[in-house]
Amino acid sequence: MQQNKNITVTLQNIAIAGFYLFTIGLILTGMWYFIDKLFQPPGVFFSFYIVLAILGGGMLGAWLWVLIKLPSGIARAFDPVRNKIAGRQITTAHEFAREIGAFIVKYFSFYRFDVLAVKISIKNQQAIVFPNHFEALLPKEKDYVSLSRQGEEIIKLGKIAISQTKCHGYLIPIWFGKEWLGYICVYSETALSRINLNFLKEFEELYVDDQLMHVLYFERMKQNRQSDVNDVS
Repeated sequence: MQQNKNITVTLQNIAIAGFYLFTIGLILTGMWYFIDKLFQPPGVFFSFYIVLAILGGGMLGAWLWVLIKLPSGIARAFDPVRNKIAGRQITTAHEFAREIGAFIVKYFSFYRFDVLAVKISIKNQQAIVFPNHFEALLPKEKDYVSLSRQGEEIIKLGKIAISQTKCHGYLIPIWFGKEWLGYICVYSETALSRINLNFLKEFEELYVDDQLMHVLYFERMKQNRQSDVNDVS
């Protein structure tokens, strides 16, 4: 199974590289044709064209890499978390919040989509901050619980100072159907585009809420068994 996944990933990367080179080739050819027609001969504009092509190609390549790689790789990257939940290695909301926080910070580290820190609270429990050293630096004055209960859409929290770094905060409510489960706050050094925010919302809808329901069920079952033991004793 793992070998098949590796082959699929390799083919995806080849396809992405081929698409990128083809796109860049078309753009560069069109730009050179335009400059050649506009300036006879191109002269100094040739150097300007080369610099512009390198910068534009690099930025376009980074953007395309994020746009294509992000949705295709997240399912594979999230498999270990799913396996831990299925194997009952994660059985409490606290453990789940810690695991999700670590995953978000590790996975969402792309060009102009780099999550610096995450704050997660589940069912009014004490919020978990990842990485740990950001706990004392994140703001505590806002009532994220009440904000996240107002709806399912992502809420922009504006610029937030974390130590000496200006970050942009975003509140992602966690809902399963009509049941409120908590919230996720992400903090990024760059303002996230609408496309990136949609990725975060889809991550909550496709990977977080249903897995959290499993964990909460395990936690209730464990508490019920402990209660039965106490009653017998």
